[in-house]
Amino acid sequence: MSDSYVQIDPDGSGKKIDTVEATRSDDVDIERQRLAIGDESDPAATVRVSGESGRGEARMTDIAVLSKLGEIHDTLNQIASLLAAILHS
Repeated sequence: MSDSYVQIDPDGSGKKIDTVEATRSDDVDIERQRLAIGDESDPAATVRVSGESGRGEARMTDIAVLSKLGEIHDTLNQIASLLAAILHS
């Protein structure tokens, strides 16, 4: 497989569509279009599709969201400690 693009109607130099060459199960070579689902306010926030062939799943790959998980974990640990202290008093 090789990465490629499809040229669309020009507007200046013309926009490009991200594609990849793939071979279907009937041995026909095709260009498969790729796109990124993103957040308008944070260009780094995108959704990645993963999973087995024909059964994909979308996963958030935003670094900002993932970094918040540490803060959430710390807060939950503090709550657990407070509850433990209340139960043992």
